[in-house]
Amino acid sequence: MVAAIAESKLILFPKTIDYYQIELTRMLETERYQEAMQVLRFLLECRHDDDSVKQEWGSLLEWLETTFPESLSQSEIGARRQNGLDPDESRELLFGDLGDPDSEDEQELDFLKRKVRLKSAEDTQYGARLLEGLLQTDSPDKQLLALEQLQHADYARTRPKLAEWLQTSHVHPVVQFKALQVLRQLGEKSLLTMHKLGQTIDVRVEETPLSYEEFPPQVNAIRERVQEANEVNQPALAYFVEQTWNDFLAFIYGTSIYKEMLDMDADSLDIWSAALHHMLQETMFAKSDERETRDMFGIADKQVKAWQKACQVMKLFLTVTAPAEA
Repeated sequence: MVAAIAESKLILFPKTIDYYQIELTRMLETERYQEAMQVLRFLLECRHDDDSVKQEWGSLLEWLETTFPESLSQSEIGARRQNGLDPDESRELLFGDLGDPDSEDEQELDFLKRKVRLKSAEDTQYGARLLEGLLQTDSPDKQLLALEQLQHADYARTRPKLAEWLQTSHVHPVVQFKALQVLRQLGEKSLLTMHKLGQTIDVRVEETPLSYEEFPPQVNAIRERVQEANEVNQPALAYFVEQTWNDFLAFIYGTSIYKEMLDMDADSLDIWSAALHHMLQETMFAKSDERETRDMFGIADKQVKAWQKACQVMKLFLTVTAPAEA
């Protein structure tokens, strides 16, 4: 993600800037405002040659902080008050008195939940329209946004319709995982048979992880291994590693690839870690030194074929999840 450190600031390459522009767009489309603010603050601390991009990021951050004060942390609220800006006044002006979130970690979720419930109270058909919009659109981003809201809309037909949709439609792998999470949150307990990545898979809804911390330790160990390998030379890669790995887990969840990971040994851990690192390097810098990567993660010559197979899965993930170019 980041190429070097100079004068105490991280340097962003043009390809990295392009990646973050896409990620920020996705965050805004799915109303992940707090996460977008965090990324923007990180980006504004980095160095790059495009002043117009820096100005754009600064303006976007200022707009988000003013428009969505519910997504500010307590420390950020204090800083804004010191500068003469009162987030509480902005909140009342925009949304009325929605109350204070229970904790900093729940602020964004609490805001979305209250917002959806307010709309549902004002419009009894709001949940029905959300569900209809989900079933009719082919856009994964719009489907994710609808699912985020449906879990709070308290619409009785969501569970059966969502389960039927997953079993009878061709749904983007990442959207499938989000839909399973929503079904579990709504109390669904059933075995669903779905099509995913050319496979027919059976998934128990009640076993779907609701957060990435709920995935088995051996699965999360891959992400941790790559973060540790990069913490000295590329410390800012941590966010990119985590987000990419989380998306990849959603992509493969329930497939034979995922099931193999559950039983992987130390060699398999090295292979998948090296594949993830290789994909990150190619994505951000358009190149990756294969020999250097294999040496970094201890991939022996006899493991090269298995490593290349893992890399192919990673490339499939990139191909399927990459946004279409305009």
